[in-house]
Amino acid sequence: MILSWRGEKMSRKSEKTKEIHYEGKYVYCIIEGGEKQNFGKIGIDGTTVYTIPCNDVSAVVSDTPLREYEPSEANALAHEKVVEHVLQKHTVLPLGFNNIFINENRVKWLLTKFYRTFRIYLKKLEGKVEMGVKVFYDLETAKRDIENTNDEIKELKEALASKHLKKDRFSREKLVTAVTRKFVEEVSKKAYEYGVRIYEVLGKVAVDSRLMKRISDDMIMNGAFLVDRDKMEEFEKTLETLRREHENHGLRFQYSGPWPPYNFAHLQIGNT
Repeated sequence: MILSWRGEKMSRKSEKTKEIHYEGKYVYCIIEGGEKQNFGKIGIDGTTVYTIPCNDVSAVVSDTPLREYEPSEANALAHEKVVEHVLQKHTVLPLGFNNIFINENRVKWLLTKFYRTFRIYLKKLEGKVEMGVKVFYDLETAKRDIENTNDEIKELKEALASKHLKKDRFSREKLVTAVTRKFVEEVSKKAYEYGVRIYEVLGKVAVDSRLMKRISDDMIMNGAFLVDRDKMEEFEKTLETLRREHENHGLRFQYSGPWPPYNFAHLQIGNT
């Protein structure tokens, strides 16, 4: 979830005319401070990135033709790298990809119109970064773990191995179905319990947290955590403790960050 803005609308005819006579502004993020700054040639297509200030907030921008950029991996990474670079020394309120304004005055209009909203979010995000944690559950390890600890499954497996069932195909298939169903039930239960506990423990070290969509069958948690910079070490130690506690139970942790706080700056501005 990111600060959302569709940019300026124009007809094809007027777009061509303005592209000849005007130079647009590609906006990457909003930061605190009313000073003009130059971040160097780090923008999309190697353009110079600088600030357009208004009062005590600024938009981080680069000059651009009035056209939409192809949402390619290269362009998306270029956008992301600018925001990450600015994050090193500033609190950032990130905008999404392809936010293009006709000129500097329109950027200042944005800063003026949503000044209070920007200030509220910049205060909330001050000194904080986003950390991403994904947790995966190895199903084979989970099955072995459950098989060794669940009495009901032990009994079902023992019954399945008994001699009198070898010739009773119907009863055997019925028992196999029961074992499979019980495994699925227990694996789902364990996955839920692990996911909830890990999310809650990490959430206690974070200022805020968000559960994101799981993107694979073996993923049991996909979390975004807003963390104070001065608590990064504590967050990482907590994560490592959780990893050690669960590594023998088939859990695998994937950790990323620090990132700009995209998932904690969800604003719908619209096309005013």
